[in-house]
Amino acid sequence: MLDMLFEAASTLFMATLAGLFIWFVLSDGNPIEYFKRWLNHNKPCLCDRCVFLKQKFGASESGYHYICQSGEKDEGYINPPEYCYNFEERSNNDQHMDT
Repeated sequence: MLDMLFEAASTLFMATLAGLFIWFVLSDGNPIEYFKRWLNHNKPCLCDRCVFLKQKFGASESGYHYICQSGEKDEGYINPPEYCYNFEERSNNDQHMDT
């Protein structure tokens, strides 16, 4: 009886380790960031609402690629930051962005 219980616990432990390994590989080495992106995948990101967003296009399965222009330099993000110090809210009527 105890052997059967130990075997079931061992199998469950190995399956958990395999699942964590697969999650780590699929998340490009950062499972916490992957989980946060998965939770917020329907929430519009900060770059989508910014007046400085210059271009947005699909990068890969990890999300969109954003290029913003604030001042003299262009910055690009594959995973946009949750907070940007140059962020300014774009009005809904402003459609100067290239998509």
